Amino acid sequence: MSVSENKERNENEEIVGEDGVERVVFEEMPNEDASNEGPADSQQPHDMLGEDSGKAMSDTEGDPDVEVLSTEKQSGEVLLLESMINAKNEALEQLASTEQALAESHDKYVRTMAEFENFKKRQQREKEDALKYANEKIVKALLPVLDNLDRAVSAAEDDGNEDRPGSQTLKTGVEMVLSQMNDVFGQFGIEVFSAVGERFDPNLHEAVARQPSDVIEKDFVIEMYQKGATLNGRLVRPALVIVSSGQG
Repeated sequence: MSVSENKERNENEEIVGEDGVERVVFEEMPNEDASNEGPADSQQPHDMLGEDSGKAMSDTEGDPDVEVLSTEKQSGEVLLLESMINAKNEALEQLASTEQALAESHDKYVRTMAEFENFKKRQQREKEDALKYANEKIVKALLPVLDNLDRAVSAAEDDGNEDRPGSQTLKTGVEMVLSQMNDVFGQFGIEVFSAVGERFDPNLHEAVARQPSDVIEKDFVIEMYQKGATLNGRLVRPALVIVSSGQG
């Protein structure tokens, strides 16, 4: 065995087993370089990072390019805020305009509906009036017949020949016809009126003359030439009268 082998063998522990065979157990030697250099190497990157970051921050301070970017960013934010405010104001103006247009449309709708309701009422009234006064022309045509019957009765009374055979019977017959006509007129809303002794009313009377009177007060009817008539309250024919002008 060489000297180097003996030295190596002495450095290791020799163990003799029960079977008489020698066994060598090698003992690991600690790696001093690894144990000493490990923590230092692990710490070094952190220290280098801190130095690099601090250096980077210190390098950016006072850099005009960085300041320009910061100013542009602030300007962009201001412009964005202004555009949002303008958009909001435009939306509010549009909302106010829409509300005003809606109010105007509602007002027009209400007015249109009111006008339509008035139109329907007017049409209904005109329709009722047309039915109510549909017989006006016939009434105007029959009034002269009624006047002649009145004149016949008045003539028979003024004749003074009531004792003449048939005179009274004729008068009675004419009075009966006159009464029947007045009844028929009444059934259809026709009213024949007299004006003698009443105050002159231009809505119902038509003055053909004025005459002084010591008996009849001023503006009262002295005499009537023709009776007046109304149809369902509407004047169909005014009464023709002579009006008193008072004491002469």
